[in-house]
Amino acid sequence: MEPEGGAQPAAADAPEQGPPDSFAVRIVRAILVRHQRLIARTSPGEAVWPADALPGLRELEQSWEDVLAEYDELERQRQRLDVEEVAGMALGVVGRWDAHFLIEQRKVLPAAVGRCPRTLGLLDGVEDLRCAYFSVMAPHTHLLPHAGPNPSILRVHLTLRTPEPIGSSTLTVDGQVIPHRPGELFVFDDTFEHEVENRGDSDRATLMLDVRRPMPWWVRPIDAVVQLIFQLHPVHRQANKRLTELEEVHNG
Repeated sequence: MEPEGGAQPAAADAPEQGPPDSFAVRIVRAILVRHQRLIARTSPGEAVWPADALPGLRELEQSWEDVLAEYDELERQRQRLDVEEVAGMALGVVGRWDAHFLIEQRKVLPAAVGRCPRTLGLLDGVEDLRCAYFSVMAPHTHLLPHAGPNPSILRVHLTLRTPEPIGSSTLTVDGQVIPHRPGELFVFDDTFEHEVENRGDSDRATLMLDVRRPMPWWVRPIDAVVQLIFQLHPVHRQANKRLTELEEVHNG
């Protein structure tokens, strides 16, 4: 799992540090740092990317109302999960941030099985999709400035619901403020510092995707190995375990 607040928040009130990292964790972190430098040299990009840079996103955007209908039905059938509870750590959320998790590491999860056929069909057309979930930010919620740890992904927001007036819910990435508008999609590199705010009086709901960023052919096998190591990191393994357990507790 790589949630929207995948790294520790860059805020003064970030949680206190726990016990020292193990040798294995330090090795994983060193590998990721070196890989980030490789990606920066071979696949440079701005903080905000054009949607056309990734196959399948325009078709997804054009069919957003179908995705919204399945999100609304899921809201009637299932309980959302608290993202920080799944992550098992504070992510810098002031307020409430929940999700319906649909796909994790290309595996369709129980929330989506038999319930989101149109959404899953559209996601089949998104090349190198890694995970997908309906992300719901409650009114007056702020995800504090932070930066994601994985340079290999680009993050996608497809806005489904947002409070009025437009501009009440925004993403700010590398100083650029992007308002959420129903039916609009945007792509950004979450290794740039960013924050999300819902200042409105109703939920902001988006379909969130993590997609492998374009990179040279010779980097892709290196990246595949690094991503396997990344998924073996204790934080991610424990989050995936909690996701399974919480789904069972809240949704049977």
